[in-house]
Amino acid sequence: MSGLCRVNLIKKYLQQGNTFVYITRVDYRVCRKLKLPTADERHTYLGIAALKIVRVHASHEDAAKTFTSRRYIVAPDPTLYPPNLAHDLRTRVAVQRESCIVSVDDDDHTVHYTPDCSTDAQWWKQVKTYYVRQRKNKLPAAECCLVQVGGREAIQLDPAHAPIFTPADWGSKQMNLPGIELQAVQADQLCQRIVWGR
Repeated sequence: MSGLCRVNLIKKYLQQGNTFVYITRVDYRVCRKLKLPTADERHTYLGIAALKIVRVHASHEDAAKTFTSRRYIVAPDPTLYPPNLAHDLRTRVAVQRESCIVSVDDDDHTVHYTPDCSTDAQWWKQVKTYYVRQRKNKLPAAECCLVQVGGREAIQLDPAHAPIFTPADWGSKQMNLPGIELQAVQADQLCQRIVWGR
C-alpha cells in the first residue's frame, strides 16, 4: 500500500494491524449491462478485497529493498519491485505504460486512459506526479496480506461474484475519495461479504 492515491488517509491509518476494505464504484450503465441488481444506481460499489497491514516501511525506497526481482505486472517482466512504489524516476524498471491506466486531469474532472489509448507523454506526466507526491509527503509504504475468513481470502476479482454495496452498508454515508473509518463490526461484515461473494 503506497498512499499515492489517498495521502491523508494513509498518513493517518497506515499502522500495523489495521484493515483496509477496497471497493470500487460501478457506473450505472455498467450495472445495467452486467444485469447487476442495484438499489441505488448513483452509488453502487463492488467489494474487491480486504487487506490487513503486516509491516510498515518508513519510505517507498525502504520497501523496494525488501522485494526480489519477479513478475509483479504485465510489463516489464520481471520487475525489481511492485509498480506502486514511486521513489525512482527510472520507473520503467517497475512499470511500463502498457501496464497502466493513466489518469489525466482535464479542467474540472479526471479522464482515465487504458494502455491502448494513452500516450507516452500522459504516462510520463503521471509517473512524475506520483514521484513528486511521494517525495513531498514523505510517504511510508505497507506490506499487506489478504484478510482470511473461515480459511478463505477476502478477494473478488470477478464482477459476477463480487458483492454489491451501497452507502447504506457503512451507515448511509456517501463514499468519498479519502475513504471512511468503519467500526470493527461493520468492517467484519464487509469482509465476510467479500469472501463469500454473491
